[in-house]
Amino acid sequence: MSRILCLIAAAAICFAQHKPAASPIEWKSPVEDKNFYLLAMIERTPELRKLFHDDAALARVAQDRVAALDNAVTNCRTQIECYASALRWSNSDADQVRESLARLYKSSNAMRGLVQKLRTSGMYVRYNDLEDTEMLGRAWADGVAGMNRAIDVYGLGIAPRYPAIDSATYDVKTPGGARNVANLAAVLD
Repeated sequence: MSRILCLIAAAAICFAQHKPAASPIEWKSPVEDKNFYLLAMIERTPELRKLFHDDAALARVAQDRVAALDNAVTNCRTQIECYASALRWSNSDADQVRESLARLYKSSNAMRGLVQKLRTSGMYVRYNDLEDTEMLGRAWADGVAGMNRAIDVYGLGIAPRYPAIDSATYDVKTPGGARNVANLAAVLD
């Protein structure tokens, strides 16, 4: 009898979850899409870009981040830690964006559509059992962690998980590498 109840419970859990799409995802920019799917979907959806642009809280975060990078370009010279500090997401900034995403989800059909697209894509399948705003927050947190990790590896020279395939082309800890970081920061849009 207990086996039957366990099977029924397992079946109920399986059928209650959102299923990922059975078809492959169309990668428009494979590296970006695979590593930062949420950000790629926002970037490619004009309605979402406008929503984010028009949101006062998100605009403040964006302005602060641009100002920090401008300041780094002006003052950091070849100090890679200075650039990394300007580029890395702080917990406070990441939390502000997460709160904005949850707020926008409640008022925007486009945001709700985005979450459904995230669910069916299978890119965030480990979060499928969460409520929509929590799933969106976790997808954002994954994106922040990925961006900060990329800054650590390619901007600070911290060893990647798989050095044979993921190491930076140039050593940012050398004077030439630090100049490359400075030049790249200066041309960021």
